[in-house]
Amino acid sequence: MKLIKTIFQIFKKPQPPPLPDILFPGLVSSKQFAALKPGQRMQAVMIVGDTGDVKFYKFMQWCILRDPDPGVQFAALKRLHHFSGQADLVSFLQQLDTSANKSNLEPYLSMALHRLGVITNDELKSRLNGV
Repeated sequence: MKLIKTIFQIFKKPQPPPLPDILFPGLVSSKQFAALKPGQRMQAVMIVGDTGDVKFYKFMQWCILRDPDPGVQFAALKRLHHFSGQADLVSFLQQLDTSANKSNLEPYLSMALHRLGVITNDELKSRLNGV
């Protein structure tokens, strides 16, 4: 019986190890995070952004400013309102609003400004309609 199991083990097709579900900020360097696939980076942003934990606030800012994938930037912008207790959040968004990169961050930048009460509902509508 043992011999048969050994033979089966020899001819058994090797299974690749499962990919790690997600590597959380604080456990990986920015270089390691950038090496992840865009979908994995977006998943990490969604998970930590939805917590609103202040230890991830700088990570969210880093993703908006430095991640090359627009989907990751949008996911971070969409969740910034969870960090409304941060003193520099409004100034950070206003700085983005006046930057040359503003058009690449729309419409999520305008929605983030609206969620924090920086712009009114009418201003949001005019920005979304391109007026």
